[in-house]
Amino acid sequence: MQAEKIVVEPVKKARDPSPTSGHKSGSQPTKKARAVSTSDPPPTGLRGFRGVLIHSKALGELEILRDGLLVYDTTTGVITNVTDLTALSADQISDLISVRPDGSNASQVPDEVEALGQRFLMPGLIDGHAHAPQYAFTGTGMDLPLLEWLETYTFPCEAKFSDLEHARHVYSKAVHRHIKNGTTTCAWFASLHLEATKLLVDIVREKGQRAHIGKVSMDRNSPSYYIEETVQGIADVESLIDYVKETGPDMNSNTCIPCSTKGAVALSPPPPPTASSNVPASTAAATIDVDDLVTATIIPRFVPSCTSAMMHALGRLSSLHNLPVHSHLSESPGEIEWVKQLHPDCASYGDVYYQHGLMHERTYMAHCVHCSKGERSLMRDTGCGVVHCPSSNFMLKSGVCDVRRLLVEGVKVGLGTDIAGGCSSSMFDSIRQCVIASRTASFGQYPDDEEVVEAAVDASATIAVAAGAVGDIIPSDGAAEEGGNVGGANVGGDPTEPLNYAEAFHLATMGGASVLGLDDKIGNFFPGKSLDALIIDPHADDSNFDLFGLETVDEIFEKFLFLGDDRNVCQVFVQGRNVYSQDTRSRSRSNSSASELEYAVPPKRSSSGALLKGTPVVGMDE
Repeated sequence: MQAEKIVVEPVKKARDPSPTSGHKSGSQPTKKARAVSTSDPPPTGLRGFRGVLIHSKALGELEILRDGLLVYDTTTGVITNVTDLTALSADQISDLISVRPDGSNASQVPDEVEALGQRFLMPGLIDGHAHAPQYAFTGTGMDLPLLEWLETYTFPCEAKFSDLEHARHVYSKAVHRHIKNGTTTCAWFASLHLEATKLLVDIVREKGQRAHIGKVSMDRNSPSYYIEETVQGIADVESLIDYVKETGPDMNSNTCIPCSTKGAVALSPPPPPTASSNVPASTAAATIDVDDLVTATIIPRFVPSCTSAMMHALGRLSSLHNLPVHSHLSESPGEIEWVKQLHPDCASYGDVYYQHGLMHERTYMAHCVHCSKGERSLMRDTGCGVVHCPSSNFMLKSGVCDVRRLLVEGVKVGLGTDIAGGCSSSMFDSIRQCVIASRTASFGQYPDDEEVVEAAVDASATIAVAAGAVGDIIPSDGAAEEGGNVGGANVGGDPTEPLNYAEAFHLATMGGASVLGLDDKIGNFFPGKSLDALIIDPHADDSNFDLFGLETVDEIFEKFLFLGDDRNVCQVFVQGRNVYSQDTRSRSRSNSSASELEYAVPPKRSSSGALLKGTPVVGMDE
């Protein structure tokens, strides 16, 4: 087998300063990692990346373009086109990236094209569940199950966030650590403190991350030093909604509902919904009010910590402002039993949320380890998503979530770190733990689980298993849909097989985007979506893994997912902006010999020998 290698170094760009250069014109580039404020004005025009592009088109459809060209608008941050150059002639490629003599294609040609060289481009990772205050004790306190863990470690930690200086210190490091690990979008739980939550909004905006952020609501069964009064708690949630809208960059949204109605959200229950066993499926995805990057989120901590009055009011706020709901569901057996005692009138833990107007197409629930078949059906029918947090589930001894079963039954699934229940801020760790958890869940369950096989049939999908390959999912009409969606949910894959690395990668990108209601904006490299992306260097000087020149591009990617970390992350882009950069190859660049570098197409040069705009280069040798 002929080896596939990523062999080309990046070329100098035709214009300075580059939006990914990490320094302003006239200054020297820095080797120190740093975040870039989104207040920096963006460049204007079109910009491109050429080389290896990797993304998930759907569950089971990992696409690797070995010589791809991605072009995006630097003003809007939106991808304009993605082209597979491997089947094109040199003249056709030149027409895409070089201006014709008559200038007739000038408006379509990127102002500059950056050669990825030995690096590759992949979508940014989406963390669907993380507790920002708990970053302070991440990596400790793993000796207790959930409920005892909350009382012993979590509540005392979060109570300290009434101190804004402490909050600033922890939140700044938490957000930076996530970005450094390639998380371009995060669904953050804050504490119950309004001012500290506003501060988290400010810090996330300053560092350029895309985020869902909510103040935790909890008015019962909580320690006396960390609990809120119901009416004040609801007022604080309304104040946060106001703050996110009023301080965001887009003040002209026609869908924003002013919170001048503050206090108008009644605490009495609304009319009861229809029976949960007969919930009509959503006919269209709801539009979430987003102020560019930050979305206010409704967060009842979990059912035991919220009164019915609190939950009814939060449900109404979610409906009034068209906002997401983010909470926990069926994480541990003890928690589930507690909910049964608190709400004996409800059919299940999930039904409590539904009866209070908190389970709908904008809802996503962390964990869902022990959901009954009825709860899984309820989530599917309402469009509620699941955020799988395998590291936390292992560390707190909560159990193992059977993600494959959720997928084949039509439930949307993404991944989360769940710091500090999870012991790492890295979504790469969550991807690995997801694969391990799926293998663990599969022990002894398949292929005799008729319920799962039946669900796969109900999903109207056929399973095609190629020799030596993972099963690709093909909808019954033969046409794969964007995001792997059939009837609005991920097609679940072969019900007899645990998840593989490509499927776990899908959950960390497109799966998370779908769960957060952002699949029309981010998750992969489809034109029209925002450029939320990572440049990965598998040859980084201090990389956690080694390459030997024999690996295919596919194998390099797999090796990176299982062994790579933040040392391989060169640059992070959110909405087309470079929000983080580090020099990963300060030594390898200087030590590279000319014989190691190779162009598939000779570079175009001016009479002076300078590389011209749009120089055609590729990132691998087939």
